[in-house]
This record gives sequence, C-alpha cells and structure tokens, in this order.
Amino acid sequence: MKIEFLLGSSIVVVLICLLEWPRFQRAHKKEKATFLVLLGLGMALAAALIYKPDLPGPSQLVDYMFRPFARMLKL
Repeated sequence: MKIEFLLGSSIVVVLICLLEWPRFQRAHKKEKATFLVLLGLGMALAAALIYKPDLPGPSQLVDYMFRPFARMLKL
C-alpha cells in the first residue's frame, strides 16, 4: 500500500516539474535550482510521512523549545 502512495507522489512531482519547467526563462538558473531543491525536499518529506506517519510535526518542535519559557512565565 505504501508503494502505491509513493508512486503516486512521484508521478505528481514529475507532472509538476513537466508543467512548470517551460515557464522558466533560460537565463534563470538560480530559480530552476531553487525549484528543483524545494520540489525534492517536498518529495522527501512526503516519502518520510508515507513510511512513518507518526513523525512529529513542526508545531511539536516549537512546543518543545518554548515549554521552559512558558513555565517561567507562569511563576
């Protein structure tokens, strides 16, 4: 079941790349590189969440970081 989701996500990423790539100007290499990096990071995150759906989210990280400050302010 996970392979199907990963394959579906990969197909969506390829379609996004094929549809958006012609819109870039030839001289804009930094924009192309940024697009590919962000698309790759998004695909990596999607794959990680497909295989391990219980991974903590960013809000849990912020809660962990600011919990000591919240305790100090309650005193």
